[in-house]
Amino acid sequence: METPAWKFQRETPGSVDTRAQRSVTRYNCLNRRQAFLVLVLLSLAVGGCLAVPRAAPPRLSGEGDLALYSHVAQRVHRGEGYYDALGSELRSRDYPTRSVFNWRTPLHLELIARLSFGWASILLMVGGLCAIGLAVVPTARSGHAGLALAQALLMFVPLSVTAMSNTFLFGEVWAGLLIAISVGWYALGWRHAGAVTGVLAVFFRELALPYVLIGVFLAMRGRRRSELWIWLTGIAGYALYFGLHAMAVMSRIPSSGVAPDVSRWVQFGGLRFLLITSRVGILLGLPFSVAAVYLPIAVLGLAGWVSPVAGRVTATVLAYLLAFSVIGLPSANFYWGAIYTPLLAFGTARSLPACRDLVMRLFRSETQTSDQRLRGTGIE
Repeated sequence: METPAWKFQRETPGSVDTRAQRSVTRYNCLNRRQAFLVLVLLSLAVGGCLAVPRAAPPRLSGEGDLALYSHVAQRVHRGEGYYDALGSELRSRDYPTRSVFNWRTPLHLELIARLSFGWASILLMVGGLCAIGLAVVPTARSGHAGLALAQALLMFVPLSVTAMSNTFLFGEVWAGLLIAISVGWYALGWRHAGAVTGVLAVFFRELALPYVLIGVFLAMRGRRRSELWIWLTGIAGYALYFGLHAMAVMSRIPSSGVAPDVSRWVQFGGLRFLLITSRVGILLGLPFSVAAVYLPIAVLGLAGWVSPVAGRVTATVLAYLLAFSVIGLPSANFYWGAIYTPLLAFGTARSLPACRDLVMRLFRSETQTSDQRLRGTGIE
């Protein structure tokens, strides 16, 4: 089991100076020129985001995907088979049906149908509270009480989506919540629980696969065989699950169905779509310009975060930012952001310490030596 994050942050080897010990970001060990460069890049990033054309806040109602999932869950709740209900709804709403990827895997809608909408909503909200708690505890135990409070408040920004009406119908919300919980387990040093929770996320939505692959890579690199076995077993289980799903879909695809068109998702939405997806949660009700500042600030905080789980979180966020800059419909797939936005909160919580360290390094004399650098790279 890996050393928990709070123990990592409390280590005080003799070769690390007190300034590095107190810091929660790696920016405290930059020289003046490097700090200036980072601040310039941050300014350019914020300016570039503010220059992106505004997008109206998406609606969580109407006859889009939310209505589709709602009707399917209701029909399954009344006793109809999942694939019969889904196929009927897809065809009646003119969705493409000849691609298996247009047919969502059954776990999360079946679960909602079995629980009822009310209990599904409660379960999702309880999960959101658990994710916030798991994110806060390691920070609080490390002695950073103020940072822990900021972490709790900022985690609520994206995870407030778990308390919004009917958002439990989105598999992305469940998957993003499970990823956040998985990160929390890893921060506590509970690797096996983190791996199991991460694997479960992909069963709710295949968009969680990048997080799983990052988990496999980190387990392989760290030569943690038991953890790697969990990840690989989960991937094998998901492959079987998706194979059975594909077989069920193929038996129901009508010969007159709409031909699959993969290019409809390849939109190269770039920075605009990234800002749209980053607004999941409270940011949906705030001006677009808030997201334009929020996203680069979050990335700044993640890049400077000193923690054993920092590499896992940062790599996951960057993977989704890269992917969503290419794929996704800006007019319809904004809720995909629920997969990664809870992880942005880890960065925003550390953005103020990051800016503080950068400004301090910009105006302080060059006194740092190689012995004063932080030992932790933040990458597992």
